[in-house]
Amino acid sequence: MFEKVVMATDFSPGAEKLLNCLGELKNLGTEEIILIWVMEIGSAGGPTGKLKELHKQKLEEKAKEVETMGFKVTCEAPVGFPASEINQVAEDHKASLIVIGSRGKNRIREFFLGSTVSRMIRQAKTPTLIERIELVEKMGEKDCQLVCERKFESILLPTDFSPAAEKAESIVTELAEYAGKIVLASIVDEGETKEEIQVLKAKAEKYLQKLGESCSLACPDVKVRVEVGVPSRHIKAIAEEEDITLIIVGMRGKGGVEGLVLGSTAEAVARTSNRPVLLIPAS
Repeated sequence: MFEKVVMATDFSPGAEKLLNCLGELKNLGTEEIILIWVMEIGSAGGPTGKLKELHKQKLEEKAKEVETMGFKVTCEAPVGFPASEINQVAEDHKASLIVIGSRGKNRIREFFLGSTVSRMIRQAKTPTLIERIELVEKMGEKDCQLVCERKFESILLPTDFSPAAEKAESIVTELAEYAGKIVLASIVDEGETKEEIQVLKAKAEKYLQKLGESCSLACPDVKVRVEVGVPSRHIKAIAEEEDITLIIVGMRGKGGVEGLVLGSTAEAVARTSNRPVLLIPAS
């Protein structure tokens, strides 16, 4: 389903670990990888041409490695602001997914999250997978690794039933055949009256049950959860409780059922969750 994927790198040890997710993507139908490294404008003073050529060579070396995995590979090394350039390359290539890394629970030297991913979240028109990478210690040596090696094993979809969430819902339905478990969740705004909350919870339950029936056709374990409170907090709590390996959330949502609003929740989850997050822009 993600036939053409843009994979962003900065050649840091963490970014190198993104290659470990290619096997899963291949199982989902990925055929082409566009490797991109962006020379930031702020660091482009001095011998820009030589530095760009050096990184282009490193990209091409990495491309050969990726080609051995059975992918068609294209390299891009633009100069500019990373978030804008990555999004633009994805649009130019009509990519179906962007993959980018961020730090996990442990603080390692930032190589993407910070300003780049924050800006991408606001600009993205292409589904974006934010991989979590953490620093671990093995036999006295530190190394980076993906937080979840099998992302599509256990999926959480928080939804507010808005047009922005519809695309994410359809993606989850497509991914159902690859998942061992799917949790469908809605968070009701705690600012409503008790009577209104009960009505909203009933509506949410009914909607999620219907969506769950579609997922159940391919996934053996589908669960529905309706909570009351702050969406981002409950989403992270559910992810922990259900041992979720991937959170999928629609972007720029405004609830189709009043009182169930994602709004800026997608950004909050993407910035603070310690699990991989797949952001789906509205169609």
